[in-house]
Amino acid sequence: MDIIMLSFISVLYLIIVVPIFKTLEKKVALVYSLLLLIIFLIMYLYVNSEYFDYYNYPFDFMKPKTS
Repeated sequence: MDIIMLSFISVLYLIIVVPIFKTLEKKVALVYSLLLLIIFLIMYLYVNSEYFDYYNYPFDFMKPKTS
């Protein structure tokens, strides 16, 4: 699951970053791409954290009921 998620994030990141580098200056594009990388890394770590496992409200319909 982690490999699929990382590959999806990297493809999405490249789809967003490549046009940024084509249209903006190099310094500005580098700053934007680094900010996007940090945001994607935070999202990935949040989804893989125990906090998300405990408070997974949008996805709790996928788990079987244990009562």
